[in-house]
Amino acid sequence: MSDPRCHDISSSVTAPITSLRDGTMQCLLMVGLYKDVGNIVYEYCGFAGVLRETLHGHDGWITALTVLPNGDLCSASDDGDIKIWREYVCVSTINARSAVHSLAVLSNGDLCSSGSFDRTIAMWRESKCVQTLHGHSNAVYCLAVMPNGDLCSGSHDKTIKFGGTGFM
Repeated sequence: MSDPRCHDISSSVTAPITSLRDGTMQCLLMVGLYKDVGNIVYEYCGFAGVLRETLHGHDGWITALTVLPNGDLCSASDDGDIKIWREYVCVSTINARSAVHSLAVLSNGDLCSSGSFDRTIAMWRESKCVQTLHGHSNAVYCLAVMPNGDLCSGSHDKTIKFGGTGFM
Protein backbone atom coordinates (compact mmCIF):
# COMPACT_ATOMS: atom_id res chain seq x y z
CA MET A 1 0.00 0.00 0.00
CA SER A 2 1.35 3.43 -0.88
CA ASP A 3 1.91 6.15 1.69
CA PRO A 4 -0.97 8.70 1.45
CA ARG A 5 1.52 11.48 2.21
CA CYS A 6 3.48 10.72 -1.00
CA HIS A 7 2.31 12.00 -4.34
CA ASP A 8 3.69 10.99 -7.71
CA ILE A 9 3.86 13.95 -10.06
CA SER A 10 5.94 12.12 -12.64
CA SER A 11 3.10 11.99 -15.17
CA SER A 12 3.47 15.76 -15.65
CA VAL A 13 7.28 15.67 -15.98
CA THR A 14 8.80 15.05 -19.39
CA ALA A 15 12.52 15.62 -18.73
CA PRO A 16 15.19 14.17 -16.44
CA ILE A 17 15.07 15.91 -13.06
CA THR A 18 18.46 17.42 -12.24
CA SER A 19 17.67 19.57 -9.20
CA LEU A 20 14.96 20.11 -6.59
CA ARG A 21 14.75 23.04 -4.21
CA ASP A 22 12.18 24.49 -1.89
CA GLY A 23 10.97 27.73 -3.36
CA THR A 24 8.90 30.47 -1.87
CA MET A 25 5.48 30.16 -0.26
CA GLN A 26 5.67 26.38 0.28
CA CYS A 27 6.34 25.62 -3.37
CA LEU A 28 8.89 23.27 -4.87
CA LEU A 29 11.17 24.35 -7.71
CA MET A 30 12.31 21.62 -10.08
CA VAL A 31 14.68 21.74 -13.03
CA GLY A 32 14.61 19.35 -15.95
CA LEU A 33 16.93 19.41 -18.93
CA TYR A 34 15.44 19.26 -22.40
CA LYS A 35 17.80 18.49 -25.25
CA ASP A 36 18.23 21.51 -27.53
CA VAL A 37 15.84 23.58 -25.40
CA GLY A 38 17.56 24.26 -22.09
CA ASN A 39 16.95 23.97 -18.39
CA ILE A 40 13.23 24.18 -17.70
CA VAL A 41 12.04 25.41 -14.29
CA TYR A 42 8.77 24.06 -12.96
CA GLU A 43 7.08 25.25 -9.79
CA TYR A 44 4.89 22.84 -7.85
CA CYS A 45 2.44 24.34 -5.37
CA GLY A 46 0.34 21.63 -3.82
CA PHE A 47 0.43 18.95 -6.49
CA ALA A 48 -0.10 20.99 -9.64
CA GLY A 49 2.98 21.79 -11.70
CA VAL A 50 3.32 25.04 -13.62
CA LEU A 51 6.04 25.68 -16.17
CA ARG A 52 7.73 28.84 -14.92
CA GLU A 53 10.55 29.54 -17.33
CA THR A 54 13.36 28.20 -19.44
CA LEU A 55 16.74 29.27 -18.10
CA HIS A 56 19.06 30.03 -21.02
CA GLY A 57 22.71 30.58 -20.28
CA HIS A 58 24.25 27.44 -18.83
CA ASP A 59 26.16 25.22 -21.23
CA GLY A 60 25.40 22.14 -19.14
CA TRP A 61 22.80 20.66 -16.85
CA ILE A 62 21.70 22.66 -13.85
CA THR A 63 22.86 20.54 -10.93
CA ALA A 64 21.74 22.71 -8.02
CA LEU A 65 19.28 25.48 -7.20
CA THR A 66 18.86 27.69 -4.19
CA VAL A 67 16.79 30.75 -3.41
CA LEU A 68 18.76 33.70 -2.04
CA PRO A 69 17.40 35.79 0.85
CA ASN A 70 16.39 38.60 -1.56
CA GLY A 71 14.31 36.14 -3.61
CA ASP A 72 16.76 35.75 -6.49
CA LEU A 73 17.29 32.23 -7.83
CA CYS A 74 20.83 30.87 -7.87
CA SER A 75 21.73 27.98 -10.18
CA ALA A 76 24.87 25.88 -10.53
CA SER A 77 25.88 23.73 -13.45
CA ASP A 78 28.34 21.11 -14.55
CA ASP A 79 29.64 23.81 -16.93
CA GLY A 80 31.43 25.38 -13.92
CA ASP A 81 29.21 28.46 -13.71
CA ILE A 82 26.98 29.75 -10.96
CA LYS A 83 24.29 32.12 -12.19
CA ILE A 84 22.05 34.54 -10.33
CA TRP A 85 18.58 35.00 -11.83
CA ARG A 86 16.18 37.83 -11.03
CA GLU A 87 12.72 37.15 -12.41
CA TYR A 88 14.34 34.43 -14.58
CA VAL A 89 16.77 36.86 -16.22
CA CYS A 90 20.47 36.21 -15.58
CA VAL A 91 21.95 39.18 -13.72
CA SER A 92 25.31 37.70 -12.75
CA THR A 93 27.62 34.83 -13.72
CA ILE A 94 30.34 33.47 -11.46
CA ASN A 95 32.97 31.17 -12.94
CA ALA A 96 33.66 28.54 -10.29
CA ARG A 97 36.45 26.88 -12.36
CA SER A 98 35.02 23.36 -11.90
CA ALA A 99 31.66 21.60 -12.25
CA VAL A 100 29.43 22.69 -9.35
CA HIS A 101 27.21 20.01 -7.82
CA SER A 102 25.62 21.73 -4.82
CA LEU A 103 24.66 25.10 -3.37
CA ALA A 104 23.67 26.25 0.11
CA VAL A 105 23.00 29.68 1.59
CA LEU A 106 24.42 30.08 5.07
CA SER A 107 21.90 31.03 7.74
CA ASN A 108 22.99 34.66 7.95
CA GLY A 109 22.19 35.00 4.22
CA ASP A 110 25.49 36.79 3.66
CA LEU A 111 27.37 33.82 2.17
CA CYS A 112 26.51 31.24 -0.46
CA SER A 113 28.55 28.04 -0.60
CA SER A 114 29.16 25.75 -3.56
CA GLY A 115 30.44 22.18 -3.62
CA SER A 116 32.43 21.17 -6.67
CA PHE A 117 33.95 18.37 -8.67
CA ASP A 118 37.42 19.68 -7.77
CA ARG A 119 36.87 18.52 -4.13
CA THR A 120 36.44 22.05 -2.74
CA ILE A 121 33.75 24.13 -1.13
CA ALA A 122 33.82 27.78 -2.11
CA MET A 123 32.26 30.53 -0.01
CA TRP A 124 30.85 33.37 -2.12
CA ARG A 125 29.91 36.91 -1.11
CA GLU A 126 28.56 39.24 -3.79
CA SER A 127 29.98 37.13 -6.65
CA LYS A 128 33.48 36.97 -5.14
CA CYS A 129 35.08 33.86 -3.65
CA VAL A 130 36.07 34.84 -0.10
CA GLN A 131 37.17 31.42 1.13
CA THR A 132 37.90 27.97 -0.27
CA LEU A 133 37.55 24.96 2.01
CA HIS A 134 39.58 21.81 1.41
CA GLY A 135 39.34 18.42 3.02
CA HIS A 136 37.44 16.03 0.78
CA SER A 137 39.41 13.63 -1.40
CA ASN A 138 36.73 13.47 -4.11
CA ALA A 139 33.91 15.58 -5.58
CA VAL A 140 31.59 17.41 -3.15
CA TYR A 141 28.05 16.44 -4.14
CA CYS A 142 25.88 17.90 -1.40
CA LEU A 143 25.79 20.72 1.12
CA ALA A 144 23.38 21.43 3.95
CA VAL A 145 23.15 24.11 6.59
CA MET A 146 22.27 22.84 10.06
CA PRO A 147 19.83 24.77 12.28
CA ASN A 148 22.78 26.12 14.32
CA GLY A 149 24.29 27.56 11.11
CA ASP A 150 27.04 24.96 10.65
CA LEU A 151 27.78 23.83 7.12
CA CYS A 152 27.83 20.10 6.33
CA SER A 153 29.17 18.51 3.17
CA GLY A 154 28.86 15.11 1.56
CA SER A 155 31.33 13.76 -0.95
CA HIS A 156 31.95 10.96 -3.40
CA ASP A 157 34.81 10.05 -1.03
CA LYS A 158 32.08 8.55 1.25
CA THR A 159 32.53 11.12 4.01
CA ILE A 160 30.30 13.75 5.59
CA LYS A 161 32.03 16.70 7.20
CA PHE A 162 30.36 18.85 9.85
CA GLY A 163 31.32 22.21 11.25
CA GLY A 164 31.43 25.94 10.75
CA THR A 165 32.63 27.78 7.68
CA GLY A 166 36.28 27.00 8.50
CA PHE A 167 35.83 23.36 9.49
CA MET A 168 37.99 21.69 6.88
